[in-house]
Amino acid sequence: ELAVPVQVRSFTLPRGRSVGISSQLSMRNESIFPNPDVFDPHRFDMHNPNAKKGILAWKGFGSGVHLCAGINLAKVEIRLSIRHLVKRVKFTGLKNSKGKNAIP
Repeated sequence: ELAVPVQVRSFTLPRGRSVGISSQLSMRNESIFPNPDVFDPHRFDMHNPNAKKGILAWKGFGSGVHLCAGINLAKVEIRLSIRHLVKRVKFTGLKNSKGKNAIP
């Protein structure tokens, strides 16, 4: 709830009013996300000079107390996937031009 009245453009939100954030609308702000209807995963790339905010601009990635709610599940899934991959796939070393192991 608002502790004091807040002016938003030409509209005044009264004291006591509940306020929320629409992640759907915030992700469509063209000043931050040009062409929001276009699929462009590079817009979140921190190395992209055209990305204004990088990966943390997308609410789904977030940071701090707003970190992705599914991060712990994702980490478990990655660990299990790697474990099963290592158990089921035979890995061989790379050979150099002389037929010897490139990595000792």
